[in-house]
Amino acid sequence: MEEYVYLTLTRKSKEFKKICDYLDKKIVDENLYRNGGTLNYSGLVYESDILIVCFKDNVPVGFNSVIELPEGYYIYQIAVSKDEKQKGIGKQLMQKIMDQAAANNKDIAAHVRDYNTASQKLFESLGFKVEVPGSNMLFILRGKKYSPSK
Repeated sequence: MEEYVYLTLTRKSKEFKKICDYLDKKIVDENLYRNGGTLNYSGLVYESDILIVCFKDNVPVGFNSVIELPEGYYIYQIAVSKDEKQKGIGKQLMQKIMDQAAANNKDIAAHVRDYNTASQKLFESLGFKVEVPGSNMLFILRGKKYSPSK
């Protein structure tokens, strides 16, 4: 079984920019234009307030970029290296912020493009509900409707 280590960083963390640089070049770039998408997501990782990173052999292989708002958390970007997809990393990255949101009784929101079926399935499997359907769906998980992982 492969071993993954998860680390939560904030914008104030000493390693934040260095990790962002790596993620932007290695993981974001390889995920650009997937599933028919044409938007350039390069550089967005730097906008996060909270960055949850998954490491394998001390190398980042996935991340969850989160914006912290007064009423909750907004999932700005979530990505996993192509070689590590379908191994539960995205789910674990989400579980980390879900635990934090539950502890603080906050909601979590995320916009997901209609062509990004993998993210739609991930959010639905975690209990998120579509509150605004369309080409840029809004998924929300209300803080009182879930509990931290055990």
